[in-house]
Amino acid sequence: MKRFSATYYLLFVILITGAFAAMAQNDYGTLLLGLVAVAFSFIFLLQLISASIANKSAGWLNRLELISLILMAALIALRVFYVHFSFVEIVFGVAGAMLTVVYIVKLIGTFQSLRGKSKMLSSTVALFHLSIIFFTLSMTVVPFLPKQGEPLGMLGFALLVAFLFLALLTRKVMVDGEQTSTYSYVIAFKDRSVLMGSLFLAFALYAGLTRYDLIPKMYSDEFPQSYLMLVKEAEFGQEKPVNGKYKHQEFKAMYDRFVERNITPK
Repeated sequence: MKRFSATYYLLFVILITGAFAAMAQNDYGTLLLGLVAVAFSFIFLLQLISASIANKSAGWLNRLELISLILMAALIALRVFYVHFSFVEIVFGVAGAMLTVVYIVKLIGTFQSLRGKSKMLSSTVALFHLSIIFFTLSMTVVPFLPKQGEPLGMLGFALLVAFLFLALLTRKVMVDGEQTSTYSYVIAFKDRSVLMGSLFLAFALYAGLTRYDLIPKMYSDEFPQSYLMLVKEAEFGQEKPVNGKYKHQEFKAMYDRFVERNITPK
């Protein structure tokens, strides 16, 4: 994944820029966040195609991870642009469940391979994988069980902080007669775990800081806040469609007619 490192870094910078722009109530902030999600989905798709062409026997874990990330990034992009369709929560939940399974398998495999070589390294890397698992679970269950989603996310953040702390304490470890560091070992993983850990850490910091009003929340004035609340209720499964339509869809249709009648120049 090293050839995509520069692209990941650029997208991460754009993501942070978009977040600060949205917090400063600039309209282009939301656009940047949506474009970054689209870009991530496209890059994961390229990786899936490349892996399939280069190696027809590419591991099922790698393919399942990429498929899950493609779906999740695409659905997040739709959410940013206020696009909602029936069963979107189920699709997102299935993608999140697949990704969770992928990292549970990675956790077991890595722990078993390292346990006899370095107990400290195996335990520390296990914390890293567990943090991704709980963060993913948090995102997956929120639409279905909103009250359970937040504690899972907090646990994932705590595990990630514990991993960073222990990795800092154990800078040098011996594995197969060679000296390495926990950070170097994790960065060498041929998957998207480091990227996911970085994104989850940024999201957790944002959620925590906004909760205590230390930084402003992201803002978009493209639609009224009441519309955004209706979208949130639909996504969290707190509303059932009537005649195949959600309230936010009817609200948007009426709002668009209002804008066309009163704002569009004649």
